[in-house]
Amino acid sequence: MIDSVYFRQAELLLQILPLIDREAAFALKGGTAINFFARDLPRISVDIDLAYIPVAEREKSLHEISNTLVRISENVESKIPGTRIISKKVKGTDFLNVLFVRRKEATVKIEPNLVIRGSVFPPE
Repeated sequence: MIDSVYFRQAELLLQILPLIDREAAFALKGGTAINFFARDLPRISVDIDLAYIPVAEREKSLHEISNTLVRISENVESKIPGTRIISKKVKGTDFLNVLFVRRKEATVKIEPNLVIRGSVFPPE
């Protein structure tokens, strides 16, 4: 198990999560949140889905999401040795919308939801 790609991805993901947690604008959601914090790994999920919590006009939100992803990228590269970041932009814009964090054979995708923003309940 320790030599599996899944283990290496999960290990990398667990190193990334505290760096994302520094950013109050994002809350973890989806399979990773369930796997690591609610259901004790019921399924394989090693991507990081994020909800952008502030509610603002789309353009302002995209700008802030992009800036926050840049900070996360810089923190990951400086705090986790051997990582390489590949970023994707929203088509036709300069706004970042996805980060791929790679280290050796492990890749973890970090992706905020650009459409559904805000939260009905306060993040826990």
